[in-house]
Amino acid sequence: DPLTMALPPMSEWVDTVWVDCDDVPMNPAEYPVAVIDEAGNFIVCAGQEIAVIDTLGICPTNYNVFGEVRTINADPVKNVQIELGNSSMAMEMTDGNGEYAFPSMAYGLDYTVLPFNNEEPMNGVSTLDLFLIQQHVLGINELDNPYNHIAADINKSGSISGVDLIELRKLILGIYLEFPNNTSWRHVDAGFVFPDAIDPLDVTFPEDYNIDELNTNMDIDFIGVKIGDVDGSVDVSNATDKADSRQSFELRFEDAKVIAGERVKVDLTLDHDVELAGFQFALEHLGLSIVEIKSENIELNEGNWLSSQDELRISWIGNDFQNLRKEEALISIIFEADRVLSLKDVLSVRNTFINSEIYLGRDLEVRNIGLKPYGNETILVFQNSPNPWKVATSIQLESNTSGAAELLIHDAIGKLILKKSLDLHKGANVIKLDATEIFERGIYFYSITKDTVKLSKQMIKI
Repeated sequence: DPLTMALPPMSEWVDTVWVDCDDVPMNPAEYPVAVIDEAGNFIVCAGQEIAVIDTLGICPTNYNVFGEVRTINADPVKNVQIELGNSSMAMEMTDGNGEYAFPSMAYGLDYTVLPFNNEEPMNGVSTLDLFLIQQHVLGINELDNPYNHIAADINKSGSISGVDLIELRKLILGIYLEFPNNTSWRHVDAGFVFPDAIDPLDVTFPEDYNIDELNTNMDIDFIGVKIGDVDGSVDVSNATDKADSRQSFELRFEDAKVIAGERVKVDLTLDHDVELAGFQFALEHLGLSIVEIKSENIELNEGNWLSSQDELRISWIGNDFQNLRKEEALISIIFEADRVLSLKDVLSVRNTFINSEIYLGRDLEVRNIGLKPYGNETILVFQNSPNPWKVATSIQLESNTSGAAELLIHDAIGKLILKKSLDLHKGANVIKLDATEIFERGIYFYSITKDTVKLSKQMIKI
């Protein structure tokens, strides 16, 4: 049979093929070439290879690959390792602005940008995160964005469950020094959009970025997700002298003198009524060995604490908020003394490995935990309420005896704003303040002096 050739109609043929710099590094392209005479006779050579060569050096040969890593709150993340796969370039580290750059990468090649960060697993992690993750697991308050779902998947299983709570508490207590099945950070391509109405952990989200045939400068950004941090408290500033403006919460105990071998029960009690979500603290107990830890007011088990020679770390959350009364024992510890000592000299709260803090009320106010023995104070001053305040506030205090006292209020630079003489009676007393006495907004410090005792606290006027 005679051979036939199917060719495009003459209207689709062109007499010119345009090429540009995008064609320089590619393999030779195949084009059918036809030669036609004046009579319309033609011959076709199919599959002719045409290679474009930049003999004058007009076309660029390199492009830059750069970008940044930021949190969901747009804070830059420094010291993230950035690897450029399929290149001989050394690994880059993001700078203080969260930025990285690979300059002058060869044109036309494929690359993969891979971020990695397994530093400071405890950064941004606290028992408050445990409470928020548990609220999600129980269906009480679900986590509100895809990145918090990723942060709550502690064991990188693709789901959030009670196992994640167990794993995170082990990190908080110091049983784990890093996540056994996860890295401290995960990274999501900033250009990726999570689909609505789908569990974010059911989605395969990109944790790297593939560049196919580099032919332009590439700006490739990532969102850094700190594993375990669902309340957004991760500190990426690396500041060592940040001021802590949180109020304190005192746990009280009865002081006692003990001798070697003597056992003593220490009740750590509340200094006022609370609606409790959770707490964590590290208790130093020099010269005391722990015999038993228990509580009559909260559910406490061995999974809530880690005890070493001189330090007890505790992390606790309730299934929901729990109301406790003033002077009720949060926990009770039975110690055995190794030598003659006074409890007030050897018991103290540490803030080294974990911050000692308590989480109060529906707004989850975070307060620093302090420790103070009951003593012979002539007065006991409580935090003003409400605080911050706008129209009026009250300061509650208790006095062992009736008698005169003095209230002084200073502003943040130490200027005396208000001075009041007080006539206290034995027991509970209330001092009321309003905006006619303190009318400027700002931070103030109030102190109450009775006899030789002076107690001070801070308040905020808005």
